[in-house]
Amino acid sequence: MKARLSKVNLAIEIMNDALACDSVEKMSLIYEKLILAIGATGMMLTTTHETLNARGGKIIPFGRFDSAGWAEEYVAKSYHMVDPVARALKAQRGGLVNWTACFENTKYNTGSEAFLKRAKIEKLTHGWTLGSLPTPQAPIGCITAIAVYPGAVTSENEEIIRTLLPHINRTINKPTFMKQTGVSETQRTVLKWAAAGKTNWEIGKIMEMSEAGVKYHIAEIAKKLGVVGRAQVLLRAKTLLLIS
Repeated sequence: MKARLSKVNLAIEIMNDALACDSVEKMSLIYEKLILAIGATGMMLTTTHETLNARGGKIIPFGRFDSAGWAEEYVAKSYHMVDPVARALKAQRGGLVNWTACFENTKYNTGSEAFLKRAKIEKLTHGWTLGSLPTPQAPIGCITAIAVYPGAVTSENEEIIRTLLPHINRTINKPTFMKQTGVSETQRTVLKWAAAGKTNWEIGKIMEMSEAGVKYHIAEIAKKLGVVGRAQVLLRAKTLLLIS
């Protein structure tokens, strides 16, 4: 009974936090509470102006989705085309999807062998996803995916997820939310030229700053995006739509 009350109290806290959430930093605190409430191992937030997939959208990963480099790989390899969960979301035009049911349903997993193998390696086969399609009233489509330990896929946790994820989706549906990266305009310009293949020296000449200054900006961007090195900075920046 005490354990259930604790879960309920955490769920209420998370709902209240979602209402007040206006930055990625605050969302990371929500993710930490989801770890305690339902045994979450990862969370991935996606927005798109098009359809229920990652193409043309923006992704912010937490936990295993982040440490495994899943967000970048998902976009780079167009996994939304073979992901059983994405297929189920598209078929039912949004709503809540249980990953286990999708992975076991041949209607959705046919042709997904390579994707499923990769997901199993990264322990991203158990959890739930809630998706909403873009509408004239809410022009941004939102997808929130929560990964959990296999033993955490319970009816009680699904009930909590069903209650919480709409609040999180409403948060990321705010046009300003996904822009909260902390990357300055100067740093965005550095990113633009780096993505164009310019060296640090060339970027310095273009932007009238020293090569050391360019290196400093790239290092600061890496800290803000939670990655290491120029190559990872460019990958994460592309995922977050900071560069095209």
